[in-house]
Amino acid sequence: MTPAAAREIALAAHGAQMYGSDPYHVHLDAVAGIVREFGLGEELECAAYLHDTLEDTPVTAAELTEVGVTEGVLGAVEAVTGRGPNRKARNADAYAKLAAYPLAINLKLCDRLANGRAALATAPDKLAMYRREYPAFRATLSPHGGSLELWVELDALFA
Repeated sequence: MTPAAAREIALAAHGAQMYGSDPYHVHLDAVAGIVREFGLGEELECAAYLHDTLEDTPVTAAELTEVGVTEGVLGAVEAVTGRGPNRKARNADAYAKLAAYPLAINLKLCDRLANGRAALATAPDKLAMYRREYPAFRATLSPHGGSLELWVELDALFA
């Protein structure tokens, strides 16, 4: 699968969904752009486009497999997909899966960095929320890996 194909699948899945006041592709393109910026590879770029598909759309893992999403990409997407009744529970669910699937940690870091950059520009209340969550985010995920360069940028943004 190519990143372009993954993007098309994600755009179809998200449909008219919005990311704040922007079409959802703005967020997906930002996450994939960070993957490229840090040289993390095409497989992670595919996962970046698809990372919210299972969490925020009716598309299932089986359906992603049917359209050619590889096991590695699907594993990363499933690892960052938080399930639960509220944000705290969804974060805990994702963090536990990420600890067991460390290759997906960079995907989560790219997603959080994209969210943080967007919040810095347009949503100070969300930036404050990410900053409150950051100590637990870092303490939970950093022992399991992730790009040092991503952690440095996240530390600068959220610490």
